[in-house]
Amino acid sequence: MLDIGQYLDEESIVFNRWNDFISRLDSSLNDQDRSKFQEALTNYQNTPWNFEYNQRWYDVLSQLEIDGVPLISYIWGLDRDQIEKTVPFILNHIQGSGLVLDVGAGTGHKTNFYGLKLEGKIIGLDVNEIMLKIANKKRRTNNVSYLRGSVFNLPFENDLFDSAIYTNSIQEDGFWSGGVYSLYGSYDERQSEKIKELARVVRPNGMLIIGHNGFDGFDEAVIQTMKDNRIKIKEHMSFNYSGYINDSTNHVTVGIKQD
Repeated sequence: MLDIGQYLDEESIVFNRWNDFISRLDSSLNDQDRSKFQEALTNYQNTPWNFEYNQRWYDVLSQLEIDGVPLISYIWGLDRDQIEKTVPFILNHIQGSGLVLDVGAGTGHKTNFYGLKLEGKIIGLDVNEIMLKIANKKRRTNNVSYLRGSVFNLPFENDLFDSAIYTNSIQEDGFWSGGVYSLYGSYDERQSEKIKELARVVRPNGMLIIGHNGFDGFDEAVIQTMKDNRIKIKEHMSFNYSGYINDSTNHVTVGIKQD
């Protein structure tokens, strides 16, 4: 049976550190492509969150390559260690779910893997059209589909999903009021809005799984917000992993929606 490590190998998602990635990029890209990458990165990191810049960043990552591998695969490789450690834990909890929502699906590397392992249907949702196009190209099974939408206004009726997953995206989609790194370490009302909206679309006795990188340090606030939205905490796990700059911790909280 294919495990998550083998799957990521097949998808060319190889673990790397940010500095190693930048060094390889500098030595591999021509001046024009390097300039295109740097402009997209600067806009992405150093301005308030902007959909156009977000879209452009992933557009560039999907177009440029190093040795035939799209840069976006290298970017996901920065998170490979935490993906390998958290995905089996999440899979264990969503086994038997008939309908699963995976928000922040990105290029679908996790969503598609869930589809290989589950008999139910999985819907991957993301705000970025370019990433969803890549996800669809990589789709391996018919039980996976993708939809463009925002976590602030999920395009689904109440109490629909058996399980909803939202991992490592809670810091994104509009929290960068002064640049991409400005709110690391804070938990504001907009993150609460996300969890409230996710809880809305989970059926009673269904499961909500929230995961986030350890650098923000707000796992207690996440847990409290889940409780405030009728989510009873079933399990909370912290996973040490090798991050894109330093080693860090990933927090994953599993809860059950109450009647």
